[in-house]
Amino acid sequence: MAPYLALIVVLASGLSAGPHPDSRSTSLVHVSGSVARLELICQARTIMEALPLDLDLNAEIDAGELAAGQSALSAYVLEHYQLFPSRSEGLDGVFDPARAVRGKLVALKLLPASQSALDEPRIVGAFEFEAAAPIAELTLRVRLFREQNPYHRDEARLEFQSDLPARHLFSGEQGQVWRYEPESQRRPGVFADYWKDGLAHIAAGWDHLAFLLALVLAARRWRSILAVVTAFTLAHTLTLGLAAFDLVRVRSDLVEMAIALSIAYVGALNLLTKEPGSRWIEAFLFGLVHGLGFAGAIKDALSFEPLRITALLGFNLGVECGQLAIVLPLAAVFAWLPGSRSAGELERAFLAPRWLRRAASLLIVVAGLYWFAVRARLIG
Repeated sequence: MAPYLALIVVLASGLSAGPHPDSRSTSLVHVSGSVARLELICQARTIMEALPLDLDLNAEIDAGELAAGQSALSAYVLEHYQLFPSRSEGLDGVFDPARAVRGKLVALKLLPASQSALDEPRIVGAFEFEAAAPIAELTLRVRLFREQNPYHRDEARLEFQSDLPARHLFSGEQGQVWRYEPESQRRPGVFADYWKDGLAHIAAGWDHLAFLLALVLAARRWRSILAVVTAFTLAHTLTLGLAAFDLVRVRSDLVEMAIALSIAYVGALNLLTKEPGSRWIEAFLFGLVHGLGFAGAIKDALSFEPLRITALLGFNLGVECGQLAIVLPLAAVFAWLPGSRSAGELERAFLAPRWLRRAASLLIVVAGLYWFAVRARLIG
């Protein structure tokens, strides 16, 4: 009777103390065929808040106490970390425990504070789940430690069959259910979603459009416009990819200031240069900088996106389509507008009339300098 009384006392003392505010855990689920393996790493104090394992009441768990509470801990985790081989499970808000993949504890160990980056002891559990057939779809339902702390956070990583690893945050804000969609099903949707993001980003990116407009104003013929847009796309695709995979890191405020200066530079170049030409070199060099700016817009989204290459291709194609949809009609309007296009002895050398080149280029210079002053915090 005494051991049970001690357990009750420990549980009551843990509840009265209240949960610690930074309760968190990490989990790795690896699915291969019909077998799923879970590695769960939890703070020892989080475990103590949920289960009465601290038998000697010293606010610590030792190896003996962990061994004694192994069955209770295993039952708790398997009830609160459930894998369902279907994405439709729980759509009506009701989960059938009988449909969950049956699991078992295969290993349990105590990780001392000296081996933890958080400088506190942690508990590592390994679990194995086996379904009746190869797992083609998956729903994770994670409710770990929610009874004690509704805002407990579990950083989950999923390696599903041959897919690239995916990550998900289970928290009070994000909810307790993750319906994972395999790459083969997600790829078309991911590509389309990021294509739309790229299209929307360039449509609202006045600084990028001002840069392209300045290059188009210097063009002599349609072929040079296509060369400029292509060079710009290749350059920003390169740096966007490097930045998205964390191969290049540059402070975002410096990137935004450099973009503003690039706009002012190409605008001033139009005012100072009398001869037309294809500015594909400027488009490529400054496009490298603009690519870093694009990366800042989607890097956070890509950090949780397993199909990064698909997403990047979709985003870049969206940017390219948006550029062409804006630049080509503008170029047609420039060619149609009346006015002198001569440059020295050359007749109709520029695609755009002189009055438009000068007025628009002057506005571009002013806009570039204004954006630089704002981003450098020289003005409010």
